[in-house]
Amino acid sequence: FEVGRNYPIIPGVLAFAVHPSREYTALQIERNPDLFFNSSMEPESYRNYCSDFGPVDLGLVVQFCRQLRTLLHDPRLRGRPVIYYSQLDEAFCTNTAFLLGAYLVLVERWSPEAAAAPLERIEPSPFKMFRD
Repeated sequence: FEVGRNYPIIPGVLAFAVHPSREYTALQIERNPDLFFNSSMEPESYRNYCSDFGPVDLGLVVQFCRQLRTLLHDPRLRGRPVIYYSQLDEAFCTNTAFLLGAYLVLVERWSPEAAAAPLERIEPSPFKMFRD
């Protein structure tokens, strides 16, 4: 696993990355005008009950899926892959992966196994297991 590396989810369309800081993201935007970097507050919006960290609730899943679908179909971004980035935090990375997987299953109609595959290839994994 490399901080800043773009891991393809839908090749040429959508990738996942982890950025260590806002400054790093700003530098990537400046250096890569052919890419569109995007993030949101959904992965960080989980309200924990105890010492858990997610997954986020169904309302946030729906909101995320709608926003990402709109972004990926925006004609102004035609030809520019979207890099969906997360903060360098295991819980945020895990919730981001959950949301990206949910998008692939619910909107793109991928099987759960196909949706998990691109993220499972990231080694070592930046994700941690959910706990109840």
